[in-house]
Amino acid sequence: MNALAHAIVRIAALAQPEKGLIANVGPLQGGSATNIVPDYAACWGNVRFTDAAATAQLAAHFDALATTADSLPRVLVHRAFNRPAKPLLPPVQDLANTARAAAEDLDQKLPFGSTGGVCDGNILQEAGLPTIDTLGVRGGNLHRTDEFVEVASLVERAQLLAVLMMRLSMRNA
Repeated sequence: MNALAHAIVRIAALAQPEKGLIANVGPLQGGSATNIVPDYAACWGNVRFTDAAATAQLAAHFDALATTADSLPRVLVHRAFNRPAKPLLPPVQDLANTARAAAEDLDQKLPFGSTGGVCDGNILQEAGLPTIDTLGVRGGNLHRTDEFVEVASLVERAQLLAVLMMRLSMRNA
């Protein structure tokens, strides 16, 4: 557990939220009692990054946590960055502006901001499709047992999506 704790402290030091680098560890696993040295400890985590260079930087830092095969305690690192960065590119900004204009025409507010989150949209954008993540219903406490949806936003977002889709289709006609 001590080697894992040291690795977690090093991972925490990687975070630079002001630069869009997020590193979060949890859950942890290992040990069964306070008076027994565990033979195994593990942790899982999540990272967020802004571009390919940051991805490579994080990967190098994680790889450097690993020890040699004959080390005791041994530290193994298994990493998989399964969502690419989703930077704010000009086509994404254009889509966002079009969506905001549609919202304003419907007397709706459509705030934008960087959350550092990831979704399947990251994969779509990497494939060349401009992607924004703010068209879902309003609510709160995402991914928790007390997650909720503001019911009125269902109609608002459906209207917004209809107007946005119409405008985008007219643009490409």
